Amino acid sequence: MSVLNLPRLNFSGETLWNPDTANNSPGTYDENTLQQNPTIPPANFVKWLTSLSKTPPPGQTGLNGSWNVYGDQGCWFRNARIVGVQSAYGKTASSDPICTDPTALLQMVGEAFSEGGTPPARMVDVAPYQSTTSQLFLKWLQLGTKQLGFRAAAASRMYLRWSMLRNVDFSELPIAGVAGVLFQTSALAKDIQWFGVEKSPALQALQKAANSAPNQGIVIQFAVYLTLYYKNATFNGQPISSAEVLAKAYAAGFKGPNPAQSNLTGTIGVWGPNELATAPTQILLSPKNPVTPPLVGLPSARAAQEGLIASKAAAPTPFPLGPAVANLDADAKYLAISFLTTILEKDLVPEKQNFGPLTVQVSDASGKPLSTIATIPFQDYARANYVKTSGILDFPLTTDQVNLMKNSANVLQLSVMQSGKPVIALQQSPLVVETDQRGEYLDQSETKNMTANVYRNGQPAGNDVKVLVAQYYENPQDINPQNPFPYVLVTPANQAKACLTLGGQIQIVVPVNNGAISFPIKSVNQGTSMLGFFPFTGNTPPTPPGGPSTSYPAQTTDYYAVVRCLGFDNALLSLPDDQITWNNTYARVLQCYNLIYPEMSRIRDLSDLNVVKGMAEQILASTKYPANFGWTMFMPVTREMSAGKRNLLQRFCAKVINNEPV
Repeated sequence: MSVLNLPRLNFSGETLWNPDTANNSPGTYDENTLQQNPTIPPANFVKWLTSLSKTPPPGQTGLNGSWNVYGDQGCWFRNARIVGVQSAYGKTASSDPICTDPTALLQMVGEAFSEGGTPPARMVDVAPYQSTTSQLFLKWLQLGTKQLGFRAAAASRMYLRWSMLRNVDFSELPIAGVAGVLFQTSALAKDIQWFGVEKSPALQALQKAANSAPNQGIVIQFAVYLTLYYKNATFNGQPISSAEVLAKAYAAGFKGPNPAQSNLTGTIGVWGPNELATAPTQILLSPKNPVTPPLVGLPSARAAQEGLIASKAAAPTPFPLGPAVANLDADAKYLAISFLTTILEKDLVPEKQNFGPLTVQVSDASGKPLSTIATIPFQDYARANYVKTSGILDFPLTTDQVNLMKNSANVLQLSVMQSGKPVIALQQSPLVVETDQRGEYLDQSETKNMTANVYRNGQPAGNDVKVLVAQYYENPQDINPQNPFPYVLVTPANQAKACLTLGGQIQIVVPVNNGAISFPIKSVNQGTSMLGFFPFTGNTPPTPPGGPSTSYPAQTTDYYAVVRCLGFDNALLSLPDDQITWNNTYARVLQCYNLIYPEMSRIRDLSDLNVVKGMAEQILASTKYPANFGWTMFMPVTREMSAGKRNLLQRFCAKVINNEPV
């Protein structure tokens, strides 16, 4: 199953991103100690964040606090609608009521303490300095209304995957503008409320498939790309169009959001057996060789106007394609391939790069073609069809082709003609390792179990597969020979001999058992590390890329998890009761959040004792760990609070509720 099976509901729209950007740089915030820059007086800190600087802190752009100091981490869909329904292979329709009903909008929904409105999901970086560790916390996926649609409780938060170059128009796309990423989450069948399905054959089919064993429920998978900034904020009736305009608006009293926006394309489908909630686990086609679009000369009239001639048009730059996933339906004799993240956009329209015809083949392991499945013309992957099908194309197969694909010695590949010769742009990666613990948090000295699923050609891998797990720094500047890593991998007793420490880099080999690996991890120092997963067969582990003195050199489809070891403040756990005071609580806990996340304090002033007293019960609920960690209202929303600070804050609130002096 998966979005590659039937039925599929394809959607398109925009995503809005409203993160607080003040914590994105070590020049403003220390993500290890969880403290703001101590060189800026607290009384001047927010003014400093909102000021333009010729030399902003490393990692920031324009203002010291970057482009959205008053963000609240919210993210939501705008005008996201079902634009195509696929109930049979190779056929897409847009006449179903779920497509034509103007109220049938798709949205991510969070929690709120009071009724009213539609609270957003929340975007939270595991490591705020990084751009590839984002998570989306949400409560519901909601399509339409109680008259037509569904409301599904998300089985998991989403994790950013497949960060890649998506648009080659570098000149007009700053920050993350040229990037594209993939998100996915799912909902169990028992957690879905369906409304008015009798009005929509597509919803009826989706409900039936979601409730049919062994399927688990539904899955939503989408790509976001072409991110634009300074498009959604105004002050005194004037658009905020640049960092300079934003700085002037802040100085004049603006304290509003400045969200970015991205294009959105995705599919709602069936969550099948053995599939993870948050990652594609079908047959993976990984980037292999970069390819160059055909050289296209300027039309003669335009060339004359610009003093150019078509034959001298600038040669395009070669780029790698993005990954694709495929699924074989042997009974129906169809191959479905999702090109959701595969073909780059060439401009701000955004039309697709025209690479000419693309050829899908079954090949042997060396890349020698055995059978051509399809040749895809540009019109099939151009923008119009891409939006309608969410990039999923279906190809009929012969019996011989089905048998070739069932042979695990063969692979799928996608070729592009370059100078009259085929170049393999994508090729099947037989072994895949993915985890629903893509972002993990540990308190001081805490141990948790890390698990990951291992697949061979889209099916759970057998016990002949092993996985080398190697630990990397989040940033090379974190290297400390006296204290090599922020946390340590703890091997199971029966794997102790497989633990290797090479130059400070910890590596373990973990066997696959029933299609999965599992091992404990323990926090030994505050900070963030990456775990790289490298699957293999045989007795010789692969050599992991990079080395012990590097950050993880992640490529688009690499397999990894990010582990954040929160601040080491356990000494606060033993504070005597007479030190659980307002002064201590504000200085050690709340002041940092008051300054680094000024939107929170704009709504409820964390420096005001009476305000904090009034929200004591909400604070207790919002900081309950681990029970409420998945709330979109968890405090702090960025999840950056150590066990010691959380304990101090909770003890303070308990004293307030019990009317004890603070």
